[in-house]
Amino acid sequence: ASGKKGVFFVVNGGTINAAFGVETEPPRMTGEDAVEKLLNLSTKSNGLVNVYQVPQVEVEFAAQPLFKPEEIFKDLNTDFVRIDQFIKKLQDEKLTGYMEITSRKDRMKGNLSFKGGEVTGLQVASRTGDTSFYEREAVPAFLEEFTRNGATFNVFRTKNFIAPTKMGSAPPAKKAPRLVPEPEVKEVALPE
Repeated sequence: ASGKKGVFFVVNGGTINAAFGVETEPPRMTGEDAVEKLLNLSTKSNGLVNVYQVPQVEVEFAAQPLFKPEEIFKDLNTDFVRIDQFIKKLQDEKLTGYMEITSRKDRMKGNLSFKGGEVTGLQVASRTGDTSFYEREAVPAFLEEFTRNGATFNVFRTKNFIAPTKMGSAPPAKKAPRLVPEPEVKEVALPE
């Protein structure tokens, strides 16, 4: 399926989201519709599937913005809001969502992820576009840097994000043709 790219986000054997048309920003289709479209494409003979194993928290983090998030706070900044106290408030409210943070000094960007009020990680993109993911233990140091340099931030709530579900149903499997011939096995007598 040339030019048709999609992604399944799978956690513990269940699809938590999917996206089709990922060549565009935002993807053309997400959720159940994308699952059905990708399952349909998987029956085509000229498709290619790549599988990557990454930690669960990174899969959830990557899938989160595809849930059509609701923006609940916009253009807050560290001149008027103490970010550490604000994060405590989001934790107390059991936020599932994320906070986009942009440093004013070096324009470094970060997305701080929450799941049921718990901080799950921080994804940081440098000015060059390189992205790094940090688990919750490293978050305080980055937040201090964002605060020291001054930052603006927006907060988004996502829904239906926590539990993986079995989205869609796969069509009956067809045996894929072998691309390389079966190896020929021969018995050979070894000299004694």
